[in-house]
Amino acid sequence: MTPISRTGRTGDDTAATAPEPDPEPAARWAWLWLWSRVVLLPVVVLLPLLHLPLVADHRFNIFRYGGDLTRNPWEIIAAPISSVPNYLGHGNFRPLARMVEQGQDFLALSLSRVTDLPVPMALRVVALVFAVLVCVAAVLWAETLSREGPALSGRPSALALLTALTFPMFLVASTGSAVVLYTSLYACSVAVVLLVASWTSRRAGFDSRRAGPVLLVAAVLIGAAMAAFNEITYLAVPLAVVTVAARGLLTLRMRLVDVLVSRAARVVLAAAVGFAAVLVPVRLLIAERCADGGCYAASDLSVTEAALPALGHRLLSAVPPVPWLAAEPSPQRWVPQTDPVLLGSLGALAVLVLLTAWEVRTRHLPPWRVVLVVVLAGLALLVGSSLAMALTTEVQNRVAGGEWPVGRGWRDLWLVAAAGSVVVAGVGCLLARIAGGPHRRAGRLVMMALVVLLGTGSSVTLGVNEAQDAHERAGSEGDLFDRISVALADHDTGTDAQRCALLAEFATIHPQRLDWQERLDTALESASQAWHQAPFCSGDHD
Repeated sequence: MTPISRTGRTGDDTAATAPEPDPEPAARWAWLWLWSRVVLLPVVVLLPLLHLPLVADHRFNIFRYGGDLTRNPWEIIAAPISSVPNYLGHGNFRPLARMVEQGQDFLALSLSRVTDLPVPMALRVVALVFAVLVCVAAVLWAETLSREGPALSGRPSALALLTALTFPMFLVASTGSAVVLYTSLYACSVAVVLLVASWTSRRAGFDSRRAGPVLLVAAVLIGAAMAAFNEITYLAVPLAVVTVAARGLLTLRMRLVDVLVSRAARVVLAAAVGFAAVLVPVRLLIAERCADGGCYAASDLSVTEAALPALGHRLLSAVPPVPWLAAEPSPQRWVPQTDPVLLGSLGALAVLVLLTAWEVRTRHLPPWRVVLVVVLAGLALLVGSSLAMALTTEVQNRVAGGEWPVGRGWRDLWLVAAAGSVVVAGVGCLLARIAGGPHRRAGRLVMMALVVLLGTGSSVTLGVNEAQDAHERAGSEGDLFDRISVALADHDTGTDAQRCALLAEFATIHPQRLDWQERLDTALESASQAWHQAPFCSGDHD
């Protein structure tokens, strides 16, 4: 009797039967789909801010440093290093962060020159790249915490999908927010913090006790770099410790002694040594030079009773809808207006949400203990980031003086977005577990309802950002820097009088700020010399 194969064909056809498909290609496609959403979701929510006017030091630095670096590219490294003694005297030590900040200015001005985009828009385009990088780092960190195998093995979990979807909801362009000010710098800082934590906690690091000298030296240098970057990256080593401990002890269920002697622990220890070797002498030097006050308040750490209310302020300011209300008190304006571009953005967001809702139904849910690990680690990062801001003199003074309403954005926004998205995603997975998991109808309904709710939150952030953009563009400077960008690009066809009139307009808006007028003169002179080897304004515009 002819045997029957599993396919139902006779034995004659058995040899021709194709093998079962390898799951790896399917997993790669699943990750590709996820990374595409990781790119698109922050871009869609931040799209209304492309026209946001330049504010604060952006008005000067992008032209000044962009022009200087166009002529002398090596200054991107040399200038921050040579200025270390001067900044240390003012209580500030951020040489690596200054390289990133000035590099952002150079990229934005170069992009404006190549594409004819106005400089403010070019700056926002560069910032979008770093926003996407933070979202990538947040998803990778969540998967690193929750997987027993390599972080990118198999298909993305439901936790990864929810983290990517939740992240844009926190990107509110409230006053002082890092979405508006120094976006690329602080987004890059947070991405570095998360990537360092994920790197130290790789699965291979728990399988071996041996750590070669090259790896240890690299860890020491990375730790030292975190101390030489800025105050945000001070959290990199503590977060690495938390991540290694959480993944080793709880996710992988290793014994404490095995975690302590693992390669991952040795790498973290080496990073901590490098971090302390730079941080301790620098902070001692700053404390000595700033003992009498007068130093840069945003970098000055102060452990006083004022830190507690400042911590509460920063924690409350992180949770929607508080930042929505702070940015736009009228809920009616949370709905995107009838601008065709913004309605298209809302439609794109709806499509991405629906795709996530369809996909999340069948995705793996991490076990109970792992989800709890993720939630606790996210809360630790959320509290740690708020505490880091609350310990600075500037935040304490402004909160105590009533200058900052609850919900005001600050430099911790990208940390809050990463930590908050991981916490919300973890809580969502817990609720789905309680409802029976993805294999029961109730669990699937919970997941899909959560996706719709999170998508609605991101649409509110989109509407709030649109309202903020309209408010800022209606301000006194409005599109002044757009017109300055055009005048700079069209230097050969415009007139000197037209360019001088733009400087005069800025002086009329800020008649008492002679320092700002001088900085703008110097900045535009630098950019004009770099692009056209000619002054921006050679006449008398006073």
